[in-house]
Amino acid sequence: MIKKLILTTTILTLLVGCSTSANRLTQVSPGMTKTQVISVFGNPESVTGQGNTEIFTYTLSNSWNNSVWNESYYIYFINGQVVKYGK
Repeated sequence: MIKKLILTTTILTLLVGCSTSANRLTQVSPGMTKTQVISVFGNPESVTGQGNTEIFTYTLSNSWNNSVWNESYYIYFINGQVVKYGK
């Protein structure tokens, strides 16, 4: 019984320790609107583009094993809808 409790606690600690704001990227999918993306991430740090193309830039935190770092992520829109996203 104690071994199961220790194992469960260890697994939960590892899972929580791996959570990141970058994991929110899994909530983005092609076809989403700018309004939908902003509801997940908030306002972007910057918006660039021209014509019917826009790129939202976000800096998101990653963490692993008590280390935290920030990375830039980009969400690309054509005609107001997500077409691709990532680093």
